[in-house]
Amino acid sequence: MNYLYIGLLKSNTLGLIEILREGTNYRRIEMGPGDWFFFNEDKKDFITNAVKVEFPNAAISWGLITYFGIFDSLLDGNFLEIGTINEPTVTYKGDKTEFEIGKLKISLKIFNELRTKIK
Repeated sequence: MNYLYIGLLKSNTLGLIEILREGTNYRRIEMGPGDWFFFNEDKKDFITNAVKVEFPNAAISWGLITYFGIFDSLLDGNFLEIGTINEPTVTYKGDKTEFEIGKLKISLKIFNELRTKIK
């Protein structure tokens, strides 16, 4: 499996959008094969982050972050899937958005589909 890239998504009047890069100090975070692990919750199989995911300090307020996106590239590329953030967070100027182990999750079915797409 190649690397996946995690991006932050927030809502606006048009729906969900990724945080803008220019002037915000935002960038996607690279996640490799060893950065995920399997768990079962309520008889549903999930993959979750096995490492802490840390974004850079925000140069401006990023607002309420409610979802994360999975992309196939650090810049541009294809949007592959959306995941829910267990504990949505507001990122203000100077804040560092980070997610402890187990805070980002996607279904095992979707994760397996992603692995076949990006080989």
